[in-house]
Amino acid sequence: MSAESRGRTTRYLSAAVGIPFGVGVCLLSPVLFSITATILIAVGAVEFYAMARHRGFSPHSVIGTMCSIAICLLAWKGGSLALLYALVASVTVVCTAAMARNARDALANTAVTVFGIFYVGWFCGHIILLRQLPLPPSEAKLNFGGAGYVIMLLVLLWLGDGGAFFAGTAWGRHKLVPAISPNKTIEGSLGGIAITLVGALLIQEVGTLLEVFNVAVFPDWEYPEYLLVGLGIAIVGQVGDLCESYLKRDAGLKDTGNLIPGHGGFLDRFDSMVFTAPLFYYFLSFRNP
Repeated sequence: MSAESRGRTTRYLSAAVGIPFGVGVCLLSPVLFSITATILIAVGAVEFYAMARHRGFSPHSVIGTMCSIAICLLAWKGGSLALLYALVASVTVVCTAAMARNARDALANTAVTVFGIFYVGWFCGHIILLRQLPLPPSEAKLNFGGAGYVIMLLVLLWLGDGGAFFAGTAWGRHKLVPAISPNKTIEGSLGGIAITLVGALLIQEVGTLLEVFNVAVFPDWEYPEYLLVGLGIAIVGQVGDLCESYLKRDAGLKDTGNLIPGHGGFLDRFDSMVFTAPLFYYFLSFRNP
C-alpha cells in the first residue's frame, strides 16, 4: 500500500470514529459537550502558540491558553455577555503580563497572544453557546435543544469540505487563491457550496421525518431559510479555511498538530468552524430573541 493510500485510509478511519463520537457527545449531555469542547479549544490554543513560536514570536503561551479555557468556561456558565467580559479581562491580563516581562518586541508578542485568544478561544467558544440554545418550541416529546444546531453546523461544514475536495479533484482547473493555498480551485469552491446547499435541504427533510416520531433535532424552518444558512456557512467556512492556510503558510507549517490521525491538529480540522460558529450563533440569537 502506498503512502498516499495509507494516509487516505487513516483519514477515513479517523472520520469513522470521530464523527459518531462527536454526534454522541452533542446529543447526550450539554455538560459533557462543553467540557470536551473546552479541552479541544485548549489544544487549539496550544497549536496556535506553537505556530507563532515557529514563526519567530515569543507569545505568552500559558497565559493565552489559560485565558482561552477561561473564556470557554464562562461561556458555559454565563452566556454571550460573559464571553465578552472574559475577552476584555483576558486582554488586560496579557498586557499586564507583558509589562511584567518587560522584554523586547513586546508589541508584537502581546498582539500575537491576544490574537490567539480571540481567534481560538473567543471565536471557537461560540460552539458552546450554540449548544446551549433551545430549539424553537414544538410538539415533539423528545427535544435535543442546541445539539441539533451544533450537528447541523458541523455536518454542513464537513459536507462543504468533502464537496470542495471531490469537485476540485474531478474538475479543478482554475486556482482560487494560489498565493495562499495552491491546491484550492474555483471549481472546488463552487462544488463545496453546492454540496452544502444540498446538505441543508437534506437536513430539513431529516428534521421533518424525525418530527413524525416526536423527536426534535433540527429547527422547523422552511427551505429558503435552510438554503440561506447553508450558503452563509459554506462561504464563511471557506474563508476560515483560507485564513488558517494563510497563517500556516506564513509560519512555514503544513499542519498545526497531529491530534487527529490523517487530519492534522485541531485547527487543521476545525478551521472552517472558527468564523461560522459565531456567525450561526448570532444569526439564531437575532432570529429567536
